[in-house]
Amino acid sequence: MARRMLVVFVTVLGAVGLGAVPASADKPVQIIESFSFVDLNPCSGEDHVITINVDVSLHSHGEREVVNIRRTGTTDSGYVMNPGGREHVVNNGNFVNAWFNETWGNDAGSKIAVKGRFKLDLDTGETLVDKFQLTCAKP
Repeated sequence: MARRMLVVFVTVLGAVGLGAVPASADKPVQIIESFSFVDLNPCSGEDHVITINVDVSLHSHGEREVVNIRRTGTTDSGYVMNPGGREHVVNNGNFVNAWFNETWGNDAGSKIAVKGRFKLDLDTGETLVDKFQLTCAKP
C-alpha cells in the first residue's frame, strides 16, 4: 500500500506543483482523481480493494498559492476513511514534504490507523523519504 499511497501523493503533489495555476487566475482550478488498488486489511488478514478519491482546488492570489486538498476513501470490505484525518504538505521550491495521519472504520467498530511521510526532490524527481505505517487499531 505504501507505493500506491505514494502514487496518490505524487499525483496530488504534481497538481500542487505550485506553478500549475497562472498568477492571474480568477477562479480555482479543480483536479479530481480516483485511485483503486488491492491491499491487505491488517485487521482481517484478507485482501480488500481500497478506493481513494482526491479533490484538489488550486487558486492564486498574486504570488500566494492557496491549495485545498480533500480526500475520501472506502474499501470493498466496508471500511470508510474517517473525517478529521490530518495532511500537511510543504513545498519550499526544492523539496516537497508530505505527512498524513488518518483512521478508517467499519460498522462493526474495527479501525485501521494509517500514517505516512514522503519527501520528494523537485529537481531530480527522486523520492528521498517513503515511510508508511498501516496497523489494526481496533480489531
